[in-house]
Amino acid sequence: MRSLGRSIHQKLIEPPDHIQGSSLRHRSRLLNIVLIPLIALFLAVDISHLLTTPDYLPLWYGYVILFASYILNHSRAHKYATFLILVMFPVVILTSILIGQESDPIAALYYLIPGVILCGILLPTRETMIFSLIEITLLHVFPFIAPRSFPTINE
Repeated sequence: MRSLGRSIHQKLIEPPDHIQGSSLRHRSRLLNIVLIPLIALFLAVDISHLLTTPDYLPLWYGYVILFASYILNHSRAHKYATFLILVMFPVVILTSILIGQESDPIAALYYLIPGVILCGILLPTRETMIFSLIEITLLHVFPFIAPRSFPTINE
């Protein structure tokens, strides 16, 4: 049983051998450790909503980004995996607000926070600060991009 657990750990969590350097291997491992629970969490939330909310449609492109990031993290293009997962949060939130899927768009903006936390874990301080500034800018721009979703802000 222990060897089965090691085998699963090796396949799902550990970075491939072509990723060299302890820092890169550590970041790749961290990204895998974050991606697997994120995928499981989003699946659980979407299954729950599918069972309890009429006409609920999961945001499938979020899963495309999650799985693409996981695959990239196991390929020679692993450097793009972190970027892709961090971009997922604002893209999915903005899209769900624009298509009207969010009943409370202001509350949906709180989902930007995990992106900043992940950025702090996966990237150096400078890149985390840049990403945080971009997200702060997005918070100020969202009401102009989707004025119907934020009527009290625009009044």
